[in-house]
Amino acid sequence: MADVTLAVVVVGVVGAVAALAWSAADRWQALPVPERRAVLATGALIALAVTARLWLVTPGYLHANLHGPALADAALAWPRLDAHRATYGPVGFFLLGGIAHSFGGGWEGLVRANALAGGALLATIAWVATRWAGTVQAAPIAVALGALLPGLALVSASEDVHPVATALALASVALFDTYGRDRRAVHLVAGCLLASLAAHSRQTLVPLALLAPLWAAMRTHDLVRDWRFQAAGAVVVAAVTARVAATLADRGDQVTFDLVPLLFADPVALAPVFAHHPLTAPAHAALLLPLALWGAVQLWRHDRAGWAIVGGLCGLTALTLPLGVPIAGNELGFRLPVTALAVAVAALALVPWTRRQGLAGRSLGIAALAAHGLLLPALYAPRRVAPMDSEREHLQHSAAWLGPAPTFAVLPVREPAPSYWLPRHALPAGARTVVATPDAIAAARRPVHFLSGLRCRAWSGRELAAHAGVPTTALALVWSSYAGQLPPGVVPSDAVRPECLELLRGAIAVGPATRIARPYSELPFAVFGSAPLVVQVYRLAATGSTGLPTAPRQDIAGERP
Repeated sequence: MADVTLAVVVVGVVGAVAALAWSAADRWQALPVPERRAVLATGALIALAVTARLWLVTPGYLHANLHGPALADAALAWPRLDAHRATYGPVGFFLLGGIAHSFGGGWEGLVRANALAGGALLATIAWVATRWAGTVQAAPIAVALGALLPGLALVSASEDVHPVATALALASVALFDTYGRDRRAVHLVAGCLLASLAAHSRQTLVPLALLAPLWAAMRTHDLVRDWRFQAAGAVVVAAVTARVAATLADRGDQVTFDLVPLLFADPVALAPVFAHHPLTAPAHAALLLPLALWGAVQLWRHDRAGWAIVGGLCGLTALTLPLGVPIAGNELGFRLPVTALAVAVAALALVPWTRRQGLAGRSLGIAALAAHGLLLPALYAPRRVAPMDSEREHLQHSAAWLGPAPTFAVLPVREPAPSYWLPRHALPAGARTVVATPDAIAAARRPVHFLSGLRCRAWSGRELAAHAGVPTTALALVWSSYAGQLPPGVVPSDAVRPECLELLRGAIAVGPATRIARPYSELPFAVFGSAPLVVQVYRLAATGSTGLPTAPRQDIAGERP
């Protein structure tokens, strides 16, 4: 089954790329010289934006619940398709992992791959803006506005698959719209393939995959009577149905749907959500919201489908509001499609101004628009170094004291513990892992190491509530996290987890330790106390000697929270 899925994904990707290349080559020949210059200027702006992001933004894990390392490993498992979480869809991981491996793999390759994906996303935002504005002059405006926007730049410097998935979805929006105007089959085929691939890249893109053909039908009055368009729409609906079935089968994803009506029924809970939203937080988007609102007004007044586009954007915003716990992965990653569409709409607000300017005026205006991102605190403010990032960096440097091909023991994670994942992409070359059981450790017949850090100090909100005797539910825990706190009576713990205490009995510390003075918690998924978190590699007892220098033995003391 995995081989069949891989073949379908490869055929879909190759087919979409071939159709896009054919369309682009044909379209380029038909462009007047001024429009060609605008396209070339847009391409140069995208290249500058990608370069500036690599220089300004510190890469780091973005996803909540300690999922970042697992998602990075899923992409780097390319070309395997069975390494991702089932509800996420394989396409985004396949594409991001393939690009990362072309850069040599590992964390650095993944960061470069997502930087390129961020550039592709800017290109598709410009394309959509061009289609909706009816002029290529909207393209450089959209790129300049989104170049250093924190909501786009930070996600493109992480392990998150959303830049790839959103680029696929926006390209499908532009292609379906193009087909509505020229009725060329190559645009329809490419749009259908990309919308289907986007739906199977990330569950967040399911609504946008459906909106792509719907918006095109609304903008062209007789498109719904085109049998080829009907067939393409049926294919997209079938792809979306399969993805929705997988998503609804996961109880964790259903919590999102449960929270939507609760949020709109409680204005007090909405306040902190909008305080961190990439469209409304001043630190993230000082100009984006007013420009997007004015662009929406222009769409509503001058486009026959303007009300449908604005309504779809509002619907996407509402659906992603629950993904607003104060963690960057939820604040930015899940809302990337909304942010990208808002940039495209905002570009429409400035098109009339550019038409009144000469070349010098347009150039200065676009440069100022791109530079406004430098004034947004969210881009510059020193990023809190997540405990996950500190642990990854510790492992990346561990080869110096562990020697070649070390073996690491991994403690299984069971509910309701935090969903910790050892970042295998950061392990020294040739490293392998074994399950942390006495039999597996003994069978290794070589020194076995264990990384003590997040795994041993993180407690979930459910665990802490159970210990405190406070009855709670997953919904209640997420609800309280909007305010940045745990439910009343539930307190963080500084204790070391008991399974770690058992495993580390008699262990020897190897190499230096990394000390995190004030680890911040990812409420309600992974909660740390106020005590410093120490990341340290240990050689487990009775597993032999490496012959390498070791740090003095350290006693580990702790208790249940």
